[in-house]
Amino acid sequence: MDFSYSSEDFDNYKLITLYGNLSLSVCSEFERFLRDNLKKQNLVIDMRDIRVITTSGMNIFVTAGIDAKNIGKRVIIMRPGSDLREMIERMHNYEYFIIVDSIEEAKMKIKYYT
Repeated sequence: MDFSYSSEDFDNYKLITLYGNLSLSVCSEFERFLRDNLKKQNLVIDMRDIRVITTSGMNIFVTAGIDAKNIGKRVIIMRPGSDLREMIERMHNYEYFIIVDSIEEAKMKIKYYT
């Protein structure tokens, strides 16, 4: 399955829904999209429909999380699959982004962490 995404703007965040496989072949375009939008608002990234994510794909989120913290914004990862959640735990990447299970939880985290 190829990679695609959709996005929707809200008051203080952009909801980005991902689909398919996030790998090196699509990383540069998607990373540019994240960087451009992060300048404007917090990002909530819904990953429930991601099937595969490579380390290159994971690095996009780490970079975005670092950039976000530097400008007073946050990257929220919503509904990651168990494999991705395990990868995040093994890599100890919690300082770069927040993991949530619902949009309500994401809104609360944005309120308290930005």
